[in-house]
Amino acid sequence: MQSAASSTKIAQQLFEIFLDKMRKKDEVFIIVKNDFLLSTYAKSLLEEGKEHSDTSWTVRLLAKLLISITQVANCESYSWMELINTEHWKEIIHGVKTFSEFTFSESGIIVEKPNIALKCDQGIKGLIAEAEGIALRQNDDVLLKKIEKMFKLYDGEWAKTSKHCNNSIRTKKEDQVELLPLTSDITKLKEKTVTEINRLISEISFEPTSERYLMLSKLTLSRLITFNARRGGEPSK
Repeated sequence: MQSAASSTKIAQQLFEIFLDKMRKKDEVFIIVKNDFLLSTYAKSLLEEGKEHSDTSWTVRLLAKLLISITQVANCESYSWMELINTEHWKEIIHGVKTFSEFTFSESGIIVEKPNIALKCDQGIKGLIAEAEGIALRQNDDVLLKKIEKMFKLYDGEWAKTSKHCNNSIRTKKEDQVELLPLTSDITKLKEKTVTEINRLISEISFEPTSERYLMLSKLTLSRLITFNARRGGEPSK
């Protein structure tokens, strides 16, 4: 019991330090601080040794998603613990689609921010797992059954949403125009590389070191890869 209490105290201290480091003290900050499940999840991430910046990005994303869900459901307020229930599945999906900007066109469904939707997927799964841990620690069989149903529904239904996200990512990559480097940029790179190679060769002749040999090999490889040996100054395909 003493060990568990000590762990809880440490988690709370880490969370308080984390909150102090959050720059924006806005509506999102208030949700992160006050939402029971989200704050518990943040404490778990911090205890696992997650970077503050990564934890902040994750929990702020989930707080913004909670705002989106509340707005599309036309509800005054929701908590994440309330939402971990199959009855609210449609609200969650609607919130994710609104947040990540799902749009409909003649060519099909387009997702403007597919990576955001996929990050929401990871975050929601983390919240469900956190809720499961809470239910187990409290021996709450009613909550545990709700969470088990939520896991099953999530695993079966989320693919319908993620499919559109992956398609949009693939389409955006295919539509990207490949920008070739300017001749002036290539010339500058060549001159810089050759200068550095000559400098290292000179230094190695006086004082050979493994670090200099390693840097020389990297520069030489860069020179070989970047330029076509038969046509000086032309990038190789």
